[in-house]
Amino acid sequence: MKIYAAILGLIQAMTIGGGMGAPAYLSLPHWEECTSTKDYGTWQGVCVPKTPPAACDTEKHRTTHRLLSSESYNIPSC
Repeated sequence: MKIYAAILGLIQAMTIGGGMGAPAYLSLPHWEECTSTKDYGTWQGVCVPKTPPAACDTEKHRTTHRLLSSESYNIPSC
C-alpha cells in the first residue's frame, strides 16, 4: 500500500505542475528575436546563432543574446 501511495504521489506531482517545468530561457525578454530554429531531422529545436539576428538589434536584445549563448541556458548554437 505504501508503494502504491508513493507512485500515486509521484504521478500527481508530475501532472499537476510539478513536472519538468518550462525552460528557463522562456523567462528572458526578447528570446524569440534572438534565437533561431535548428532542424534535427525528425524535430526542430531552438538554437542560438553565432551572431545576433537582425531582429535582435537593441542593447537589451544583445544582452539576451549573450545570456542565451552562455552555458547557463544549455541551448545549442546554430
